[in-house]
Amino acid sequence: MYADKPPMELKRLSDTRWACGYFSVHVVSRCLPAILKVLDDITHEPNPERSLDVSSLKGLVDFQFVLMLCVFQDILGAAKCTSDILQSPNTDLAKAMDIIDTIKDRIAMLRSREEDFEPIWQHAADIVNDSGITVPDVGHKDLIISRRSRRQIRAPERLHDSILLELLVQHRGGNTKEEFRTDIFYVILDTVASELSDRFTSGVMRGIHALNPANEGFLNLEKIKPLAKIYSANLDDLVHELPQAKRL
Repeated sequence: MYADKPPMELKRLSDTRWACGYFSVHVVSRCLPAILKVLDDITHEPNPERSLDVSSLKGLVDFQFVLMLCVFQDILGAAKCTSDILQSPNTDLAKAMDIIDTIKDRIAMLRSREEDFEPIWQHAADIVNDSGITVPDVGHKDLIISRRSRRQIRAPERLHDSILLELLVQHRGGNTKEEFRTDIFYVILDTVASELSDRFTSGVMRGIHALNPANEGFLNLEKIKPLAKIYSANLDDLVHELPQAKRL
């Protein structure tokens, strides 16, 4: 099916390496038509148990599945570029924080500008076109983008003889374009932004870098303050001690 292209392989997933996640998502999105063809071939094999398992697996590959692929391809792609730069031996801590701030800005922009979601949606539509999956009408706000049926919400049996004064709340599963953007896409962005903030605290990183004599901001009080506060250092003493330490 892709005789004129080099082979692509899935990499082992890692909880700490962003690049592994990006390569896996990239390979699946690029080779989805071939993957679906293999699943089709397996469903016609004489082994009924295996055929049933594959049919169930194939049933999960719908527009929402492809849309999730495109979302993570976009986010993990930006994370991979950041990871590659951070691993460079020429990148100091100050530059590293500037790079982290760049990806944070990218996440914030995706979160605040609805029009930035459109290229991701269109990319998913292009993939499902190539893969033979039904493409929804992108202009229909109430469009169901997942073939999986919604469960009918019911009151618990213990409430059957009771009068309900409030409506039962049913969690939306991202079945329309608007629901997907607000209930899934934004939640993913918020989670990524939170993880970046937890793992990379700019003040502390720059404070550590200010302890390096090769840094232009070596022993700069303003840069060291966030780090000093963590260790409960006396800032009044540092005002006098840092200028003397520079002379040593």
